[in-house]
Amino acid sequence: MQEFLQTNYMTFLLLVALVVIMAVNHKNRIPASRLFHEAMLLMGLLLVGEYIEWHGFDMVARHLDLAEAIHLRTVGSVICYVLRPVIVMLELLIISPSRRISMACTVPSLVNAGVYIPALFGSRLAFYIDEQGQFCEGKLYYVNFAVLLTYILLLLLFSLSYFRKQNIKQAVIILLILVESVSDAVCEFLNVIRGYPTAVMALCMLEYYIYLILIYQHDIRETLAEQRLRTEKTNRLLMLSQIQPHFLFNALNTIRALYAKDPPLGEQTLEHFSTYLRQNLEALSQTELIPFERELEHTRLYTEIELHRFPEIRIQYQIGDTDFLIPTLTVQPLVENAIRHGVRGRKNGLVTVTAMRDAQTCRITVEDNGAGFDPEQLKDSEGTHIGLQSVKERVEQMCHGTMTVKSERGAGTKITLLIPVRPEYNIKEKQR
Repeated sequence: MQEFLQTNYMTFLLLVALVVIMAVNHKNRIPASRLFHEAMLLMGLLLVGEYIEWHGFDMVARHLDLAEAIHLRTVGSVICYVLRPVIVMLELLIISPSRRISMACTVPSLVNAGVYIPALFGSRLAFYIDEQGQFCEGKLYYVNFAVLLTYILLLLLFSLSYFRKQNIKQAVIILLILVESVSDAVCEFLNVIRGYPTAVMALCMLEYYIYLILIYQHDIRETLAEQRLRTEKTNRLLMLSQIQPHFLFNALNTIRALYAKDPPLGEQTLEHFSTYLRQNLEALSQTELIPFERELEHTRLYTEIELHRFPEIRIQYQIGDTDFLIPTLTVQPLVENAIRHGVRGRKNGLVTVTAMRDAQTCRITVEDNGAGFDPEQLKDSEGTHIGLQSVKERVEQMCHGTMTVKSERGAGTKITLLIPVRPEYNIKEKQR
């Protein structure tokens, strides 16, 4: 046992390092993790097989029970010869460019297993242990090395394809694994150093995991770049949606009419209008979450101006909790959408804004009894309901929330925002 541990010391060291790296990255969605975990399990079984083979060899050397020693050496050898190509196959599947090639990669390992497993039942086709406990090669002994050579050639082809795609980092790592796999196969073929091939396989797995982390980081960078572009587009569309010549023109006409009929009310409305415009401009450059109360104030300013134009509309606020943060221009565009495309021009039009909070989420609902619309229109980012799509994207990106839309033509619309309860979205927690 001690000699086995000394021989495989480097293998154990590499596997421990690999387990530590995997534990550190366990929360990350590393690609092909399932295949990698399967390869790690097979590496453990491979070490068990080597120990069984080593123990059988040691029994022969000490002239102990020869029959048991022959059985142990046979079992250990079969495990090693069957598992080594399978582990290399799993490594190939990680970088395989297509499902069809992945299916083809499994064939050599199946053939190899079909050649070596019968040795457990006395077949001498691949190898056998003679009466003196010596290892003897069979007619198909070199199938194992032919399979490994096949996989090595596939590694070479994959690395060349990565070079053509100018994925230099991935290609260099695969070439390094290729060189080590060649040395592994040569050492196994010549049987020059015991324990060396398994250590090389452990090193290859460590390099493969580094390769997977590189892919993960590359995907994260691409995803962030796409999100950045999408956010910039959303902000541009939001800015265009907030600069509304018709609303500005109608609001100014309303204020002029109020000055003629009720100057104090006209002055108050003008003050509200100027505050609304200032907050709108500030909101366009706002990148952080804001208190819900501030967004609610902005919404009230907007509705007070609109109610002078459409006195038949009613706005109800049912606010239970305001101690949380949300993206700017979240509630106001929803209320604006409810007025412009829902209850405007209708008798007894009603828009209800509700805010509640439980242990899991902060729930904001904007509901109207207006015209309704087809929710599929939200998928058209250039359509009428651009404000809704903008709100949805910002709620998802900035606070990991969700927005659901229920609408029926002629029956009204209900839009619900769910903001998860987290310390960073809580005003009191942020002030501590």
